[in-house]
Amino acid sequence: MTSALVFATPLAALGFATAAGLALLYRFRRRAERREVPSLLLWPRRDPVVECAAGRSRFRFPPSFFLELAVLTCLVLAALTPLVVSDSRAMLYVVRDVSPSMQAVGPDLRTSAQRAERIVAAERRKRAKGTLVVRDADSAARIAGEISRAKSAEVLVVTDAPPPTPPPPGVTWRSVGVPLANCGVTAAVRTPSALHVEISEFAPGETSVVRRVAIPVDDATTNIVYSIPGGDALALDDAVTLPPPFVPSVRVAVSVGDEELARLVRRAVEASGFATFAADGEPADVVVADRRLPAPTNGVWALEFVGPSDGAAAVSGPYWTDPSDRVFDGVELDGLVAGCRDLSDLGGRPVAFGVSGEPRPVASRGERRLSLGFSNPSLPFFRSPSFPSFAYNFLYEAAASRDLAPGSRPQGLLSATESDLSRCRSGTWSGGPPPGSEKCRSPALVWLLAALALALLAAWGVLFHR
Repeated sequence: MTSALVFATPLAALGFATAAGLALLYRFRRRAERREVPSLLLWPRRDPVVECAAGRSRFRFPPSFFLELAVLTCLVLAALTPLVVSDSRAMLYVVRDVSPSMQAVGPDLRTSAQRAERIVAAERRKRAKGTLVVRDADSAARIAGEISRAKSAEVLVVTDAPPPTPPPPGVTWRSVGVPLANCGVTAAVRTPSALHVEISEFAPGETSVVRRVAIPVDDATTNIVYSIPGGDALALDDAVTLPPPFVPSVRVAVSVGDEELARLVRRAVEASGFATFAADGEPADVVVADRRLPAPTNGVWALEFVGPSDGAAAVSGPYWTDPSDRVFDGVELDGLVAGCRDLSDLGGRPVAFGVSGEPRPVASRGERRLSLGFSNPSLPFFRSPSFPSFAYNFLYEAAASRDLAPGSRPQGLLSATESDLSRCRSGTWSGGPPPGSEKCRSPALVWLLAALALALLAAWGVLFHR
């Protein structure tokens, strides 16, 4: 914690100019003054003995001048309102943007990342406690605000874009970018027969231009690299590598004792168009059963229809499904009346509820496992289009988790926001000190100086006006 002496009203310092006027009054006042006295008989003669020509006497200020000067100084200092401010902002947190746009080369042949590194290195040598790395300006603003509120500390954000909103208290936003023109690939999709590419052109002060290109593809088994002529400020968005398109493929083993339910499950698997049935003895990727299965291993997924053997209760809806779970996309449960088993003993995360009366989970999600609390094939759910949609969503999720590795996604593809260098700016925005970081002590000095001035003024009156 550091302390400093500050003046609340610095313009009051102009009062010191009156000291010069006081000195002039004493300097140029008349030296010979007329005084009326009753008699001169008792006055001693003080005629100096003149041995030579009289010299020029040196002017000296009388003691009253220094007393009046002290009174004036105390009054001016009191008018300045001195305050002792304690500052608890001993540490600084740095939030640094490392988005691809920071690699853009400016007119000074330096990237925004290089300019940011100099600022971060300088702050690190001073009092920076730590550095956080983010991928965009929005994340930087959100994280900086949370740090400032939680720790009442200063936060420095170094990026190439202006703040999305005014910086909150305690946050200093430092932009080191330069608005530049740029052209890049901002979208690319590969199908078995064609490559669809979107090229965006950005320029400061102008509307972006988007061009779409479709290129026929003959070979659907190798990677394709699409590039545009470079030479602009950002080279990262001039080329994109697209792997072969993802074709889902999954083998399904059906282990259902009820013949009618097994027939409905097989029909839904065939309707998916990409799932095949595993032969006897062949390993399967997905197992469908009407009972509780052991914990899945070796990447195998399990779909369970758990019958209402115990803890069953009629559930008639309406039904609530977890909107974040894509397995229920296009699935309609309304109208379903099921004897549902209590799934609380299965663990996992409930993703569907029947909310008529007391809410009862009808579906539960585990790791590579999905359990349904009903298995009666006569239910409308199994005979409506919702069941094939449900089976398709689950099988596609299982196939995607097995085949779509991170390396299979497009590489080198930036979003339009990352390629838009015309939004970059250079400047500093400050939100002021964080709340509670500064504490002003009571202005006792003001009262002390005022009391001292009154005491000196009283002394002057007693000594020189008796």
